[in-house]
Amino acid sequence: MKANIIAILLAVLVIVGCSALQYNEREVIEDLMKHSTVRLEMMNDQGMPTGVGSGFIWSDEYIATAGHCVKDSRGRNLKHVTVILDGRRFRAEVVGGVQNGTYDTGVIKIPEEMKKYVVPVPRDFSPLFVLDNIVIIGCGMGLPNHAVKGVISNPELRGYGVYRTQSDASANPGNSGGAMLRSGKLVGMLVAGYPHAENINFSVPTSEIKKIVDLILKEKKIRDKTALDALMKGI
Repeated sequence: MKANIIAILLAVLVIVGCSALQYNEREVIEDLMKHSTVRLEMMNDQGMPTGVGSGFIWSDEYIATAGHCVKDSRGRNLKHVTVILDGRRFRAEVVGGVQNGTYDTGVIKIPEEMKKYVVPVPRDFSPLFVLDNIVIIGCGMGLPNHAVKGVISNPELRGYGVYRTQSDASANPGNSGGAMLRSGKLVGMLVAGYPHAENINFSVPTSEIKKIVDLILKEKKIRDKTALDALMKGI
């Protein structure tokens, strides 16, 4: 009888502990949605809207996003994008972007007047595993910041020279460039979905994001694809 009571008490403690962890993670994600997730609005040289995307605060100085979110229809880097953080709008400079079939990462400089509002997303470089729970935060279909849940379907999908992480989170156009989180920490960035399929999308891991962000910041404003491809050969 005594053993049964102890077992019941332990089970209750486990349930309470799990609930507390879930609650804490929810608070963390809500904070990241408010202070660390941005909506991007892209425009052409004539000031006409061309698309929307997502991004996240990489550091105190820079925003990370998908490379194709800072490109025009000809594959050239945009000069500026509109960044929306918690309802506030800012005009931000595009530092550079890579989208060459293998890599897909862009960098935006945080305007001075925006810096007091931002919180960088904590990073996690540890391996991902099948069925890990993940959350993607972004601006799907141009809607205000929101979160979608899923699991890792394939942590190391390789083929055609591309390394991606596959998940089943319900992402939509506009989610590109959004942060993928595990336990409230950055483990990847959404870059693509599978056409004509439901809940099949692909992200790049944190390690790849860092590699390309560091390259872009080192070389600054790389706007010529041929020159960029030459630089990429050394990676």
